[in-house]
Amino acid sequence: MELVTSILRSRKRLNPGHPKPIFIWEPVPDLCTPSELLNLTNALPYVDICSPNAAELASLLGDSELDPETGEVSTSFISTACEQLLGAMPLQSFTLVIRCGAQGWYVPFPLPLPIPSSPKSGALTYLTNSQPPSNA
Repeated sequence: MELVTSILRSRKRLNPGHPKPIFIWEPVPDLCTPSELLNLTNALPYVDICSPNAAELASLLGDSELDPETGEVSTSFISTACEQLLGAMPLQSFTLVIRCGAQGWYVPFPLPLPIPSSPKSGALTYLTNSQPPSNA
């Protein structure tokens, strides 16, 4: 939080006419624990995009991101985890982007920020909770 506010103060002082930058935060893996969940939710209003990977999101919630039958990231888990996190933040001003390795990424809706409707890299899959989970 202090880093973001410091950057904003410096930018305003050096270039008052420039628009606010977009802050993208990838949480530190070692701090993705249930005991750090409150700190994460306190930091979310200071960033525009929070992008944990599926394992980090699961670790924050004390759960597993893997479907026990397939061994792949469970889109139903990711959807439920995002709903829980976003439900705790009714006045959200950030977007969650959950990175799911070879399965692509997941963005819950509604979005406070515009996100491209298709990725620029063919290696990524655009997953949303508006599509039926592939391994629910």
